[in-house]
Amino acid sequence: MVLFSAPDDLILPFLATLTFWAGPVAVGVLLAAASAGLLAGLPFVGPAGRRLGVTGAIVAGFAIMATGNLLTAAAPWLSAAVAAQVLRGLAIPLADSHVTTYLQRTTPPGMLGRVLANVYGGVGVAAAAGYLLAGPVVDATSPRTAFVLVGCGGLAGAAVTAVLLRKARRQPATPAP
Repeated sequence: MVLFSAPDDLILPFLATLTFWAGPVAVGVLLAAASAGLLAGLPFVGPAGRRLGVTGAIVAGFAIMATGNLLTAAAPWLSAAVAAQVLRGLAIPLADSHVTTYLQRTTPPGMLGRVLANVYGGVGVAAAAGYLLAGPVVDATSPRTAFVLVGCGGLAGAAVTAVLLRKARRQPATPAP
């Protein structure tokens, strides 16, 4: 999922300057919008998780982040792109906190440190790959096209995650080593 959610930080300045002909202040506002959404979403993480369950919150968070990127692609004005990024940001703590919760609940205690290190190491690698891929995509197409690609990739990732989590729920737990 990070492969499709990290590149927006790289794409947003191009969207602001090439699509909306905005200046540096507007670029900063657009880049800060997801962080504002993240802060606004924090109080809702617990209630949403209780309502959706851990796996439902993960999938919902991934899907909402991807939808925010698709709405950013379709935004007719800079203010609409800011609102779409706020929406995307609202979902970040929902997904992130519940991924960690899921791992804590399903990983044997003696393996948890290694599992979390591998997962979050993989997050860094995926983010780097997303940045490396997004630059040439923006250059070859447009910021809007790049947002459509990352948004569709994110929705596909959310769907695959839903299937894999459902499949994992049906498998018996493995005993700790």
